[in-house]
Amino acid sequence: MPNKKIKKVKLGLKKLIDYVKNDHVIRSTFYILMVFSLLSWFGIIKIGPVKLSEEKHITMIGNYVSIEPNQVATFTATITEINKDKNVVVETLVKKSTNLTDEIKKFGIDQINIKTINNVLYQSDEPSPLSNTKNPNLTEKLWRGSVGIEIKLDDISKVAAFNALLSGFENTEVFGPNYNVDEQKIDEARLLSNALEDAKNKALFITKNNNLKLGKILNIEEIGNSNIFPYSDILGMGGGGEEFSPGSTKISKTIKVKFELK
Repeated sequence: MPNKKIKKVKLGLKKLIDYVKNDHVIRSTFYILMVFSLLSWFGIIKIGPVKLSEEKHITMIGNYVSIEPNQVATFTATITEINKDKNVVVETLVKKSTNLTDEIKKFGIDQINIKTINNVLYQSDEPSPLSNTKNPNLTEKLWRGSVGIEIKLDDISKVAAFNALLSGFENTEVFGPNYNVDEQKIDEARLLSNALEDAKNKALFITKNNNLKLGKILNIEEIGNSNIFPYSDILGMGGGGEEFSPGSTKISKTIKVKFELK
């Protein structure tokens, strides 16, 4: 019986060796394993369980809010014209809007700050001047058109004078001033720096109370763009007003910061 078992083992080993010899991939793997086994046997290298290093970190949200005085004012002037003749409405609107734009430029406002925001033309049933007690609901077909022009005023000290200019135009409805900050003058670097300082202070508070040390910054991610919100109400809005309060605007910056822990 022992001889039969030995023969079976030898036969199995022979088949294994033949299989390894015939497959170059398995043969290469076998030789590599043999080399590592011998190196480990002689103590040249040490083979053990592999451990993945865990990165210790903390992520904090940093936020900074700044109250900035408003620097620009926006007005909207809408010219309206009504007539039986469509061509008369179109020609009158072109003439009046051109005249208004020329006066705005003379006031000292650049073309880049003057923008046509809507141009409307349609026909509707309007109350007829021939209406009487017998026919109170008499109407007639008329063409109604309007042109809206948006103007940005960079010098808010001239708001009252500019408002008076717009209000002097016939059949022109004025909306404004609407105050805001000049987005091109927002100091993004200052907002980011203060938001980062806020995140760092929060992280230091947590690490100090947990016997940890704060390391380097691993990653910074901005959450959204700079948020801009009106901070105070505007007084004297609408055409004809003389007292205006520019007010202020709230600007906020929020970031997510990942710090290394030591």
